[in-house]
Amino acid sequence: GFTTCDGDCDDDDPALSPADLDEDGYSTCTGDCDDTDDDLTPEDHDLDAWSTCDGDCEDDEPLASPGVPEVCDDGVDNDCDGDTDGDDPDCDLGDDDTSVPAVHDDTDDDTGPDAADCMCREAPLTGAGPALLAVLAAAAGVRRRRK
Repeated sequence: GFTTCDGDCDDDDPALSPADLDEDGYSTCTGDCDDTDDDLTPEDHDLDAWSTCDGDCEDDEPLASPGVPEVCDDGVDNDCDGDTDGDDPDCDLGDDDTSVPAVHDDTDDDTGPDAADCMCREAPLTGAGPALLAVLAAAAGVRRRRK
């Protein structure tokens, strides 16, 4: 092993060593969480406050880190759960997280995405919507005639 004179950061802990076994530039004394895997380092490459040692699944993508909500139409595994967009169960409406559903999700759980599911109001208005629009249109017409 190493002694404190050789750079050992904690001579009482055999798991800590100044040797960089995976040659990634970090040792267990400098924060490397797994000195046998050069993909795991304490450095935060994308500056999102998460390193691969902290669980960042894509340390070159600032929109991906553990604990953030999944954005359902950006092609990124935002929450680092291994699922991206359409494959991520967080993208189903009705769940209890803070995910942002894509406009093409099947929000009414029928046979699949259709016009009724579109959050951009491509679906025809039903219920009180058309009646309210008729009242507003009539009121606007009355207001124009008085001038």
